[in-house]
Amino acid sequence: MDYSGCRIAGGGQQPLNTGVTPASTGLARTSTESDGVPGPIYWKRIQTVGRRDFGYSGPIDGVPGPATQEARVKITARELNRRGTPVTAAVADGVPGPIYWQRVQTVGRQSFDYAGPIDSVPGSATHVAEHKIAAYAVNRAF
Repeated sequence: MDYSGCRIAGGGQQPLNTGVTPASTGLARTSTESDGVPGPIYWKRIQTVGRRDFGYSGPIDGVPGPATQEARVKITARELNRRGTPVTAAVADGVPGPIYWQRVQTVGRQSFDYAGPIDSVPGSATHVAEHKIAAYAVNRAF
């Protein structure tokens, strides 16, 4: 299985032990994956994964600031890119553009109960899907 819970074609091997486990982080799973409502645990997970994988250097305090938001976009973009094309560059720069929002809407419709239009225009339902996708990723990140 890969980090998003998908079977790796041809088998794959067990992931390396990075020393970061749910027990060592002290963080419970976030319910944002199912309800789309971000809370302190969600933001702490975003900050933790952001620090480990994307160079986030702010506090792990569960309070979202600009650097936490950038980490969330990068985490979400990585998950979106794992799920197909077109690929979004937001994984590298943390800036959501039309491809990012179209992928959030498409993946949201496929797996996260998004029922709005696929038009690359982020509305409230798109943002809920975005949080669900990010929460899915961080719930499986360690």
